[in-house]
Amino acid sequence: MHRHELPVPTTAHGAVWVFVVALGVLLSPSTSRADVVGPPPDDCPAGTEARSSHCGSYCVPRLCAGDGDCDDGQTCQPRQLCRDSIECQGGWDPDAAPTIIETANQSCAAGDCPAGTCESTDVCAEPPQAFEVDQGCGCRYPSRDGREADPLKVIALLALTLAALGRRRAVR
Repeated sequence: MHRHELPVPTTAHGAVWVFVVALGVLLSPSTSRADVVGPPPDDCPAGTEARSSHCGSYCVPRLCAGDGDCDDGQTCQPRQLCRDSIECQGGWDPDAAPTIIETANQSCAAGDCPAGTCESTDVCAEPPQAFEVDQGCGCRYPSRDGREADPLKVIALLALTLAALGRRRAVR
């Protein structure tokens, strides 16, 4: 026999191995449990940080008292956020007190929150720009509180201003 050849099992020996493998497959559990944590959300409002844990996916406000609490390029600014909390009970110690996680999953510029309460919260965020070009998709003009103005309203206001200036020159 050459080194690279495996011995061919006898018929009885092969049948025993087939039986053992089949028995292992049949007796193995049909489902398995895993310690899985889902991905963090990808739509957190400005001034929050996306996180996930065994309690779910959520956005945590990046609270600040001044610009010194923020990373480079960010400033401490008030944002209207839907503030809420979730209670998370760990599985390791069922007698332990639950952890309370403060969340801010949405902005609430209109004052409406599907969950929690709308609160003005000082958070670290990128400072608003005068005009922000969105890769050729359109212009956005953020207001002081972080909400974006409707581009059609901005265009209508600009058209009315130009019409008023043109009329004023025609009267002179």
